[in-house]
Amino acid sequence: MKTRGVLAVCAVLVWLGATPVKAQDIATIMCQNYVQGLGSVFMTMRQNGYPISMAENQIYDSNIDDSRMRIYLKKLAKQVYQNPAAAQQAIRNGAAVKECVTDTRGY
Repeated sequence: MKTRGVLAVCAVLVWLGATPVKAQDIATIMCQNYVQGLGSVFMTMRQNGYPISMAENQIYDSNIDDSRMRIYLKKLAKQVYQNPAAAQQAIRNGAAVKECVTDTRGY
């Protein structure tokens, strides 16, 4: 009986190992969420005339644990305030997410 259970567990592990994983890694998921969400917040804040310091405070108010993510989001806030059209385009076409993933992974 024990042998059958062990064999079943082994079979499941082999099957899981052979099944291609289509899930994205955590850095990509975090970047997709934060870049889209906070990017639109930064745009709205800029359009309404709020100073960039308030946008940067929004990053800390979001309770983001990853220091690399916070650094990237500050960079995104600066891009939005300096050139909103280019920043919006980068967010829409995915370039901002790719840059975020590179910056948060460190490679």
